[in-house]
Amino acid sequence: MRPAYRPGPPPAAVTCARTRRLPGSAPEPWRDTLAQRLIFRIVFNQMPSIGGYIWAIELSVLYLLRLYSYFILIVYNRIPNFYGLNGARRALLRNIGVRIGAKSHISSPIIFEQSLNDEAIRGLTIGYQTFINSDVRFACRSARIEIGNRCMVGSRVSFETSTHDLVIDAFHDRTSITRQTFHKDIIVHDGVWIGAGAIILCGVTIGEQSIVAAGSVVTKDVEAGVLVGGVPAKTIRRLVPN
Repeated sequence: MRPAYRPGPPPAAVTCARTRRLPGSAPEPWRDTLAQRLIFRIVFNQMPSIGGYIWAIELSVLYLLRLYSYFILIVYNRIPNFYGLNGARRALLRNIGVRIGAKSHISSPIIFEQSLNDEAIRGLTIGYQTFINSDVRFACRSARIEIGNRCMVGSRVSFETSTHDLVIDAFHDRTSITRQTFHKDIIVHDGVWIGAGAIILCGVTIGEQSIVAAGSVVTKDVEAGVLVGGVPAKTIRRLVPN
């Protein structure tokens, strides 16, 4: 006897074997980040080769190391700012990849931009015998911040290495693509004094023995041996003859 005909599911109900979603539908927003894509692959068994499993292990170790770095920062920010504990503070920061010269004093707390997908701590370099006050923010995600020897950085100073283009036409549809975020290094040469509350924006280089007045916003390079201040910062007078 001929078997009865059983129609299959309608085309709209057919899902894609690789993505577990309807054909033509947009990807789920919760799978945007690298970690979320990794979890999605493991859950749905989408890692066909041994290379995929090795990649997953390496990524997991990398995430654990970065979580460890943030845990060390929590411990660091609880240490009192006694000069006798300078060695312990320097050892903790060196342990998580910060390059620090001898006899430098970095007060706690300090603030780092946090990210699991991008390196946000190892880009910081601090020279010899440099003093950094408390509540200083280092946003060195995917960029470098280099502070020279014998510098002085006041409290609540911000080093911001990232920015993005103006988004006007697609203001209500801003994404990582339309925003065009980019990063530029910040370089502070030897003997610089940065006053409290100053903001150093991306791509800025400050010359030797210059002074940045408190509360200034530095948007462009600063010559060596000058005093700058204001919003945006402008040259007030020259401190060292040419």
